[in-house]
Amino acid sequence: MAHAATAQGFRDRLEQVIARTGLNHAAFSRHVGVDRSTLSQLISPANDRLPRAETLMAIATHCRVSMDWLLGLSQREEVGAPMVVVRGEP
Repeated sequence: MAHAATAQGFRDRLEQVIARTGLNHAAFSRHVGVDRSTLSQLISPANDRLPRAETLMAIATHCRVSMDWLLGLSQREEVGAPMVVVRGEP
Protein backbone atom coordinates (compact mmCIF):
# COMPACT_ATOMS: atom_id res chain seq x y z
CA MET A 1 0.00 0.00 0.00
CA ALA A 2 1.40 3.42 -0.91
CA HIS A 3 2.29 5.82 1.90
CA ALA A 4 -0.43 8.34 0.97
CA ALA A 5 -3.07 5.60 0.91
CA THR A 6 -1.87 4.24 4.25
CA ALA A 7 -2.06 7.74 5.76
CA GLN A 8 -5.59 8.25 4.38
CA GLY A 9 -6.71 4.89 5.76
CA PHE A 10 -5.27 5.78 9.15
CA ARG A 11 -7.06 9.17 9.10
CA ASP A 12 -10.36 7.49 8.24
CA ARG A 13 -10.05 4.98 11.06
CA LEU A 14 -8.85 7.60 13.53
CA GLU A 15 -11.92 9.72 12.72
CA GLN A 16 -14.09 6.63 13.32
CA VAL A 17 -12.70 6.05 16.81
CA ILE A 18 -12.90 9.75 17.66
CA ALA A 19 -16.56 9.81 16.58
CA ARG A 20 -17.32 6.76 18.73
CA THR A 21 -16.01 8.48 21.83
CA GLY A 22 -18.35 11.42 21.32
CA LEU A 23 -15.48 13.76 22.19
CA ASN A 24 -14.30 16.74 20.20
CA HIS A 25 -10.69 16.71 18.96
CA ALA A 26 -9.32 18.66 21.94
CA ALA A 27 -11.03 16.39 24.48
CA PHE A 28 -9.99 13.27 22.57
CA SER A 29 -6.35 14.36 22.52
CA ARG A 30 -6.46 14.85 26.31
CA HIS A 31 -8.23 11.48 26.73
CA VAL A 32 -5.50 9.55 24.93
CA GLY A 33 -2.61 11.72 26.11
CA VAL A 34 -1.62 13.07 22.71
CA ASP A 35 -0.77 16.70 22.04
CA ARG A 36 -3.65 18.50 20.31
CA SER A 37 -1.36 19.79 17.55
CA THR A 38 -0.16 16.24 16.88
CA LEU A 39 -3.75 15.06 16.54
CA SER A 40 -4.53 17.97 14.21
CA GLN A 41 -1.60 17.03 11.98
CA LEU A 42 -2.63 13.38 11.94
CA ILE A 43 -6.20 14.10 10.83
CA SER A 44 -5.34 16.80 8.33
CA PRO A 45 -5.90 15.64 4.72
CA ALA A 46 -3.11 18.01 3.68
CA ASN A 47 -0.63 15.92 5.65
CA ASP A 48 0.43 12.34 4.86
CA ARG A 49 2.04 11.97 8.27
CA LEU A 50 1.71 8.67 10.11
CA PRO A 51 1.88 8.55 13.90
CA ARG A 52 4.92 7.66 15.96
CA ALA A 53 4.72 4.26 17.64
CA GLU A 54 4.03 5.82 21.04
CA THR A 55 1.15 7.87 19.66
CA LEU A 56 -0.31 4.90 17.82
CA MET A 57 -0.09 2.78 20.96
CA ALA A 58 -1.79 5.46 23.09
CA ILE A 59 -4.70 5.77 20.66
CA ALA A 60 -5.10 2.01 20.26
CA THR A 61 -4.90 1.36 24.00
CA HIS A 62 -7.37 4.04 25.04
CA CYS A 63 -9.81 3.21 22.24
CA ARG A 64 -9.42 -0.57 22.58
CA VAL A 65 -8.61 -1.18 18.94
CA SER A 66 -5.60 -2.86 17.39
CA MET A 67 -2.71 -0.84 16.04
CA ASP A 68 -2.79 -2.98 12.89
CA TRP A 69 -6.42 -2.03 12.32
CA LEU A 70 -5.67 1.68 12.81
CA LEU A 71 -2.93 1.44 10.17
CA GLY A 72 -5.11 -0.53 7.76
CA LEU A 73 -3.00 -3.69 8.09
CA SER A 74 -5.91 -5.73 9.43
CA GLN A 75 -9.65 -5.76 8.93
CA ARG A 76 -10.09 -6.97 12.51
CA GLU A 77 -10.57 -4.07 14.83
CA GLU A 78 -10.39 -5.85 18.14
CA VAL A 79 -7.23 -6.05 20.19
CA GLY A 80 -5.54 -9.41 20.03
CA ALA A 81 -6.22 -10.02 16.36
CA PRO A 82 -3.94 -12.82 15.14
CA MET A 83 -0.63 -11.67 13.72
CA VAL A 84 0.70 -12.92 10.44
CA VAL A 85 3.82 -15.00 11.03
CA VAL A 86 6.26 -15.51 8.20
CA ARG A 87 8.02 -18.86 8.52
CA GLY A 88 11.77 -18.66 8.82
CA GLU A 89 11.72 -15.09 10.13
CA PRO A 90 13.10 -14.50 13.63
